[in-house]
Amino acid sequence: MKDIFANRIKHYRRKEDLTQEELAIKIGISPQSVSKWERGEGFPDVSLLPIIANYFGITIDELLGNDEICKRQAKNNFYHKMGVGMTTEDKFKLSVEYSKKYPRTDCFLSTLITQAMELSDEKRKEYVPIVKETCEKVVAESLNQKTREKAIKCMCMICPDDEFEKWYKMTCTEYQNTSMEIFEERLWKLGKKAESRMYHRVNDFNLLLHYMFRLDRCYDVPKELLDWCIKRVNIIDSFATDGKIPVLWLGAYARFHAHIAAAKFGLGNKEDGYYYLEKSIELFDKWVNDPFFNKVMTFGDNMTSWNGLEINIFRQRFIFNGSREEFCPNLFYLRVWREYLYDFMTVREYDTSTYEWYNGWEHFDSVRNEERYLKCIEKAKSIALGNEQ
Repeated sequence: MKDIFANRIKHYRRKEDLTQEELAIKIGISPQSVSKWERGEGFPDVSLLPIIANYFGITIDELLGNDEICKRQAKNNFYHKMGVGMTTEDKFKLSVEYSKKYPRTDCFLSTLITQAMELSDEKRKEYVPIVKETCEKVVAESLNQKTREKAIKCMCMICPDDEFEKWYKMTCTEYQNTSMEIFEERLWKLGKKAESRMYHRVNDFNLLLHYMFRLDRCYDVPKELLDWCIKRVNIIDSFATDGKIPVLWLGAYARFHAHIAAAKFGLGNKEDGYYYLEKSIELFDKWVNDPFFNKVMTFGDNMTSWNGLEINIFRQRFIFNGSREEFCPNLFYLRVWREYLYDFMTVREYDTSTYEWYNGWEHFDSVRNEERYLKCIEKAKSIALGNEQ
């Protein structure tokens, strides 16, 4: 107990930037007593414990190291108070109070950050220094990833323009919408609603792409593969105008038809399998012969638009106002190369643990030697070679 107390009183004295003599004067004892306590050679009279704890703004339990019970009780008290008709500013101030007492307790820090983002614009400006200090501490010290991400998002919302890039670079990049939605929200809070709406469209489109092309886990199960691909074909069908699929989606549309064919063959439904395979060949032929295909597959000017968005498919970029760019890795999946169908139909062995492009090829095994299938291969080869056999 003496050693724990020695470390605690030394910690809180230094936190207040006091010498042993200054602390002794504050609580009305001799400097020698403080020195003995910090060396672990003595312990204060019980009557002094409340005085010392009150001076540091902590509980006796914290002073003595009995924190866990104290923290549980503090959490109960905190959440009880938060639920009693408090204003957002009151909740924020309460979070600040508890965060100071328990500077390493995530629930208080997380609530402080949440309430900071709920404050009105005017009030938020008033408390920026406190919020910034808290967020920097969380990013530097917290082991809770969710709290860290919340702190970064908060600073992206409230930081001055000259600090924005610093905080924005910390946002999650694995799923790009995480960071781009932060930027969308910041623009909205800054009153730049037209720009925010543009980012909103981009984020919606990016989420759509993510859903459409994220790696599926059912290629080896024909029934599930069929369901998975048909859902995506139906989505692309909904984009059609007068029955015509937008060229932006045509390559992916052809690819999904090829996988439907594979699934049909895997289920033993040859006639439907050939229907979708031949349909896929027809769609691939349209795709590679459309002028847009050459733009998409080269470094050239391949700018296009979709729902008012300017897109460079090859560079996988959204372009805003002709200058600002946002990288979108999911745009890669709209770049379907001319060799895709031929490779998919003829591959016999593939490292599917590394590459998922041709997963499902094994469902063609039941028809590989049939004349109709071999004719389809020849057509797919012609497309792959650019009709220059």
